[in-house]
Amino acid sequence: MDTVLQWLGWALAALLGGTLLLKGEIKFDVNEWLKERRKHKEENLRLLCPHVQGFTENGKPGLRSTYISPPGVTYLQCQQCGRITHDRQEAQENLDRWANNPKAYLERIKLQNKLGEKFRR
Repeated sequence: MDTVLQWLGWALAALLGGTLLLKGEIKFDVNEWLKERRKHKEENLRLLCPHVQGFTENGKPGLRSTYISPPGVTYLQCQQCGRITHDRQEAQENLDRWANNPKAYLERIKLQNKLGEKFRR
């Protein structure tokens, strides 16, 4: 009888220990997962920013840089995504690149809009 009680005690301890171990391993926080997923989508959306914006003036389409220099600072900051650069030449080269490749610019905007729709969900 003594060995049976000892065996039951060990079995109960193993069962309790296994339950605690499994509970610790399977712990899943849905809110944290949703927060991480949203942060990941936001980062992908930010990386797709072309740093230029299309406009129409007198019926003629064009592109302009979204980089601005806030008062009192020497850097440029994109108005759309918040990227900061200290290189004005880089900003101009970026504008020229998109102006020379309008199809690529339209594809980037289309992809950005598609990802933006997923982000809003």
